[in-house]
Amino acid sequence: QKDIKRQIYSCKADLQTLLGSTADAEDLRAKVVDEFRTCSAAWAVRGDKWRSWQYKKAENLVAQARSSMSVQDLKSIGLTPKFVQKCLEIRERGYLEQAEAFRKDADIHTLLELTRIHGVGPALAQAWLRCGVRSIADVRSRVDTLPGTATGAATGLTKVQRLGLRFVEDFQVPVCRSEVERIYAQVLRQAQAAKIDA
Repeated sequence: QKDIKRQIYSCKADLQTLLGSTADAEDLRAKVVDEFRTCSAAWAVRGDKWRSWQYKKAENLVAQARSSMSVQDLKSIGLTPKFVQKCLEIRERGYLEQAEAFRKDADIHTLLELTRIHGVGPALAQAWLRCGVRSIADVRSRVDTLPGTATGAATGLTKVQRLGLRFVEDFQVPVCRSEVERIYAQVLRQAQAAKIDA
């Protein structure tokens, strides 16, 4: 990090100059968004809403900005100096050190997997982790013995959590807009038919 700070303060180099092309700026933008998203998700499952929100806000600012990725432009879209520095770190290293640490953290992987279950938040996922749960398969094998709340007794999962566990893979599948519109049209037809019959 000292090298990065030295570069920032001694050179005060502009990212656009370092990048040299618009294509490189877009590649950097995508990488920054990805690294910030990783950190936001990791902080969220660790229960640190404030840090998660900071990374999410920075991610959104970078993703929505259509200006160049110069230091001045990054500041003008509302990034704090700390997050501008993180953008420089990603440019220099190709990754954010904090995001890389989260990717190597087995507990973070477990927490991210457990919070995919509908009805399971960070606090409950951490409680299950303390109970020795390391995967969704572990939850399935202990559905009647795990606590249903972060501070509750080990009386089993709630009805909502059991449904979330049952359909956890299905909930991860994105639904395309045309499918949503088809279902909407079908429900609308049925509702209008029921209204006519009544």
